[in-house]
Amino acid sequence: MSLIVVDTGKEALLDFLTAVGGHGLSGALVDLYTNNQTPVHGSVIGDFTLAAWTGYAQGSLTGWNAASLDGSNRAKSTPNLVTFNNTSGSAKTAYGYVVRSSSGGVLIFAELFTGGSITINNGTSLELSVPFTQQSEF
Repeated sequence: MSLIVVDTGKEALLDFLTAVGGHGLSGALVDLYTNNQTPVHGSVIGDFTLAAWTGYAQGSLTGWNAASLDGSNRAKSTPNLVTFNNTSGSAKTAYGYVVRSSSGGVLIFAELFTGGSITINNGTSLELSVPFTQQSEF
């Protein structure tokens, strides 16, 4: 997977890091998306078809761990897992996820799942880890 910090997200993160504008990752909203869309730096929320099946609920990023450096010297932090349920009566497909500010107005980052789409069968859940690095990964 290649996490992309989109242009609006870069601005929101800079605002957050400098305490301007009230944006932050704690409580940021996370949604699965159902179209085969590769995020790019100029992506906007309208590029993604957000999941909306029975049993599905938007997630929130909470419980962020203190940042640490990975093997490539990139700072990385990971929140609690986010769970997405499917009680729609049929299998559903997700291609990736998007993260928006807690107000929902600013797309911060998006990621296309590595290896293709993920199927969430009826009556099951997807537990998603949404780590954040301070740079785009491509």
